[in-house]
Amino acid sequence: MPRRELAWLLALTPGGCTTEDVTVLPAVEVHVRTAAGEAVAGARVLIQAEQQPYGTPLDPLAIAVTDHEGTARFEALSERVTQQLWLMHGVTAYSHEYCVEHPLHGVDAGRLDRHDALDVVLAGKDRGGVCIREGSRLQIDRP
Repeated sequence: MPRRELAWLLALTPGGCTTEDVTVLPAVEVHVRTAAGEAVAGARVLIQAEQQPYGTPLDPLAIAVTDHEGTARFEALSERVTQQLWLMHGVTAYSHEYCVEHPLHGVDAGRLDRHDALDVVLAGKDRGGVCIREGSRLQIDRP
C-alpha cells in the first residue's frame, strides 16, 4: 500500500481504537437433569468467561444454584472495552466454560457453545467431585 493511502487510512481512524460495550457473559439458562430425565435441584453451576486471544480468566466466576425445576439462570454481563484495531490480536473475544456439581448426582464440565440454553445430564459419574479453577480452566477435582 502506498504511503499516501496509508496516511489517509490512519487519519480516518483516530488512534486505531474503538470503545464499545461487549458481552462478557451472555444470558443463559442451564437445565440440569439425571440420566432418567429428572430435574436436579440444588446443583451448583459455575460459568467462567475467558478473554481471548490471551486465555485470561475473568473474575468473578458466575455461580448459581438450580431451582426445583433443575434450572439455573444467569443474567448477561457486559463491560466497556477499548479495542485496538490495527494491532495483531487486538480485538477481544470471549469463550465460556461451565462446570456443574451435585454431591449425589455427580459432576460435569465442558465448553458453553450455545449462548441461550445449556442442557446438562448428571449420570452419577464422579460422585463427590467438585468444580475447581485450575489455572485459567474450570476442571473437576475427582475424589
